[in-house]
Amino acid sequence: MFEWNDSLRIGIAEVDAQHRAFIELVNGLAFRLSRESCNEWALYGETMAGLEEYVAMHFSAEERLMSQAHYPGQAAHQARHQFFRERMEALKTKGISEGRLPLDDIRDFLLSWVIDHVMTEDKTMGEYLLEHLKGKGQG
Repeated sequence: MFEWNDSLRIGIAEVDAQHRAFIELVNGLAFRLSRESCNEWALYGETMAGLEEYVAMHFSAEERLMSQAHYPGQAAHQARHQFFRERMEALKTKGISEGRLPLDDIRDFLLSWVIDHVMTEDKTMGEYLLEHLKGKGQG
């Protein structure tokens, strides 16, 4: 389980709330995986649908904010978002083609995403957004 804490805050309320929801989604996956009676294929479909919905909403919000602030790192940041989408699609395809559920792989990737992306790249983006969106109703 990964706990939300202030070190994950980037200072943009909308994004922080979305990051908190993402961590809850990952923790929910970890919890359900630990239950012996879970229907793994149903969990797999539910997890992938939830992640796809979250990703579409969250990445769109971040990309909108980056555009509003004219964030100079936007292209690189969006490339990282695309990497996330492609990695999740590859994990989804792997599960279907191999007939096994890569739920541990998905959980591990999501946790590493929090550490590698949220705590570094999103922090940098957040600092820029806070400075450049002051007085525009953000933060």
